[in-house]
Amino acid sequence: MYHVGCGPLIADGFLNIDHEVKRSRSSSKTTSIAGYKLYAVEGRPSTYILQHDLRKGIPAATDSLEVIYHSHFFEHLTDQEGIAFLAECHRCLAAGGLMRFAVPDFELWCGNYVAGNSEFFNWYRSTYLNNNEQHYKTNALVFMGMLYNWGHRMAYDYPSLVERLGTTGFTKIRRADWAVSGKISNIASVEGLESERRMESLVVECTK
Repeated sequence: MYHVGCGPLIADGFLNIDHEVKRSRSSSKTTSIAGYKLYAVEGRPSTYILQHDLRKGIPAATDSLEVIYHSHFFEHLTDQEGIAFLAECHRCLAAGGLMRFAVPDFELWCGNYVAGNSEFFNWYRSTYLNNNEQHYKTNALVFMGMLYNWGHRMAYDYPSLVERLGTTGFTKIRRADWAVSGKISNIASVEGLESERRMESLVVECTK
């Protein structure tokens, strides 16, 4: 199982892949595999991070993977980079293989904005924007803080993802509940019940 674009979340039971590997979460012990650096994680002897820029493709053979997982990564790609990334995921998955991922739910955000649900925006401001009420005074400013503060390049609702995934060749596209998966037994390692991301995430599963 591949956990791609893992960022700071290093999951056991997956090969974690990210462009940057911070020393605070890895040991100095590295192995080189096919030109890629593989870092061991301190105190977790069977957990590794592979350093790789996923915009250059996924380091896996065609039809070789059973599961690809990514969370709050896809929206950091441009539209064209995202289309190319989905094609790579489809290439690497074996027939019947699963891709599961989470992104900020644009429809959820828009719905809360139109409804004037300040409770939702206050939660995001306090959790992700240092509770800076002076700078993020309004719901719209909090919304823009989500869209533009973290290097996000795209925003998606469910129909948009269905279109992109279907065009790429994925089938059995469906919404999924946070931390519930029939195929990934250790889903809690990437979708913890305590994670704040569950409050704003759209989770999707699809099959090759």
